[in-house]
Amino acid sequence: MRLGYQNILRLPEGYFGWKSFLPDKSQPVDTVQKLGSGDEFPSCQLVILYDETDRAYLKIQSLQKNFALEDVGCEYLYIVLFNERCLACVDDVKIFKTLYHQMNANPYLSDKVKLLAIGAGSKKRGIIAFKKENAIPYPLFGDENRSIFSCLGNPVLPTSYLVQIQPGGRRQILFVQQDHVSNVEILVQKITSLVKDTELPKNRY
Repeated sequence: MRLGYQNILRLPEGYFGWKSFLPDKSQPVDTVQKLGSGDEFPSCQLVILYDETDRAYLKIQSLQKNFALEDVGCEYLYIVLFNERCLACVDDVKIFKTLYHQMNANPYLSDKVKLLAIGAGSKKRGIIAFKKENAIPYPLFGDENRSIFSCLGNPVLPTSYLVQIQPGGRRQILFVQQDHVSNVEILVQKITSLVKDTELPKNRY
């Protein structure tokens, strides 16, 4: 509850989304459960917009335009949920660009963790324009019908998730970062610690 209000509906586009969307009163907002650590990230199909760079970075072997998260050739994904009309998301682009470069430069994380972002309610044209205007180096994908956003529990944007792709394709959420990232170095340390923790059982044998 904020400022005395209950049953708050969050739209990824903020005011612009509210102008074009009215809530379904048959489904109370407070019944939507946000996914967190230990939950499974929703199964989803994403469409590649930049073939060569996206495939190479994410190590995707298939030549199909659509791919699932478990098709990515690494064990961990850092997934940012954003919307190009969200002012907080725009403000945090510099933070995630820094995170992308720091993880790429980190010998331990560079091959293990890949960063991608999913635009809640974003269309292909909006994604392409947002990537170009902000010189974003990591892959961006659209969630035009908000299906992923809804399955995650309509979180505040931007929200990001560290996800482990486990044997069998289960996509376990290890960590959720809500709202603004205040310190990239601390976030990198957090990601490194969680990756090492999940790898410990493998190193014992």
